[in-house]
Amino acid sequence: MSEQRPHILYITQLIRKGHGYPFWYPEPDSSRSTEYTQEGVHPGDVGILNDIGGFDFLFNIFREAQDPINGGNVPPGFKPLQLSSAEPLRSRQACYNKIITSADVSYREISASVSADASGIVGAGASFEFSTTKETAAILCLPQSATKYDFLNKSLIKEYSYMHGASWYHYVNSSQYLGREAANGSLYVVTGCDKTTSWGIAAVTKPANTRSLSLRFTGTGVGGGEIRLGQGWSSGFTADTRVYPLQSIAYPYSPNLENQCVFSRGFTISLSHRLFKSDGKTVLNSISGSPKDKIPSFENKAPCPPMPKDISTFRHRSYPQNRAGRISRLPPPMVEDEDEMDSDSSWELEDETSISEFPAGNNEVLNFSAAINEYFLKNDPVIDIVVTHDEDWMDIIRLYQDNGGMNHNGIWYRIKEALDEKYSPCTEEFLPPTPNALRMGKVPDEV
Repeated sequence: MSEQRPHILYITQLIRKGHGYPFWYPEPDSSRSTEYTQEGVHPGDVGILNDIGGFDFLFNIFREAQDPINGGNVPPGFKPLQLSSAEPLRSRQACYNKIITSADVSYREISASVSADASGIVGAGASFEFSTTKETAAILCLPQSATKYDFLNKSLIKEYSYMHGASWYHYVNSSQYLGREAANGSLYVVTGCDKTTSWGIAAVTKPANTRSLSLRFTGTGVGGGEIRLGQGWSSGFTADTRVYPLQSIAYPYSPNLENQCVFSRGFTISLSHRLFKSDGKTVLNSISGSPKDKIPSFENKAPCPPMPKDISTFRHRSYPQNRAGRISRLPPPMVEDEDEMDSDSSWELEDETSISEFPAGNNEVLNFSAAINEYFLKNDPVIDIVVTHDEDWMDIIRLYQDNGGMNHNGIWYRIKEALDEKYSPCTEEFLPPTPNALRMGKVPDEV
């Protein structure tokens, strides 16, 4: 069996539980302000699902530009999304049991006791012993459970993301601003998150010819003590484990804060290839005309999607939409002078884009929403932007959460199968969903 990087193994196994996107690195982005790290991921955050299993925070759409959370690090012309008192943030405490595991992992709780490991660290607390016969397994331990936060008016965030998604990509990728070279489909807007004060996580791989392995987790010191993962198995087993908090680490924030995000839910934004691609053969340059009839103009030689003067004036043909999805389609460019049309420009979707299987490479972001976005972008060449929410694929994936032998290609196949069954090929009546989650790139036609 080929060995997976631990964050891919962990995310692949726990994403099918249907709680959202599981983070291998639940810690807040330490490169941001103290105010941000004390709070951690929060609804309204715009960021990037990175290739190590964490979240790179960019800005929050509900905060003013100079708010300490944003610290002025916002796109040019940024205006926060205004909320009324009728836009509730729902929170639910103790929303999980202490243990979340992948399929076919059994565990038992061991009575609280005092123990010492090989390093001499002594701790007292609940212990759990896990065992499995599967080749791979993922485990999340939540000694203090977690609090679930969800912004209920997702449509408000969806519309705002649709209006500003292209300009956000410009801000993130342009050398004038952040120059991050973020992949298409990597921008993520948080609508919900599950946060805790302590956790222990494990990604386990064992040889197929070995019958079983065991893994022991000990949680100690409620509210600021140490959490330890004790590992014990026969030769040949491998396990990658992480824990928080550790007494030996000087964190830049109090370890008692509920700022550790174990699951997130949100929208993924993807642009059409002609709008996004860096070679600039056909990219949105500006929007001109009267407010009644704004028409985009296009030109060559743009390194990334240029900043529209008024992204809200896109003229588009709207498809019907379901509870979570939204796409936009722009008409072909209209020019007053045929000489202004570059001969190299093309409105044909390039054949090089196909929906096959996940590509190999370093960009290991398992995001099924991005794959669903790609599904619709490929099937309808005139779509310019797709915004998809995690909840759409979460509904599908829950049906297969107990199939621990299914890898990410198999999961995507089931999602795509459901899409093919529910939606006919793109027409004016086509109703696309907007799920959100898979690794950037191509996705499989078959398992």
